[in-house]
Amino acid sequence: LLLHELKKIVDLNIIQSFSNQQTVKHGQIVVCNLFDVFMMNKQLLPDNTLEKYEKSYAPHRVVSDYIAGMTDRYALKMYSKIFGVDPHVLEIS
Repeated sequence: LLLHELKKIVDLNIIQSFSNQQTVKHGQIVVCNLFDVFMMNKQLLPDNTLEKYEKSYAPHRVVSDYIAGMTDRYALKMYSKIFGVDPHVLEIS
């Protein structure tokens, strides 16, 4: 019973908090935009990933795997490099 109550408190005060939800939304925007730009501009992919992309019957999977292998810091750096925008200041609607 105590564990259940503690889980409810953590869920309400941390997991569902506004700042945490903003962080999650920022991450979704970054990942989705990176996916779209790599699918439309495969030349932005590193050589080894580009080679897999061109040989694959499922290039979307290659791009997904590439993004999934990024650290958060690297994804944010890549986003800033490609889009010229700091992803931390993105408007969330």
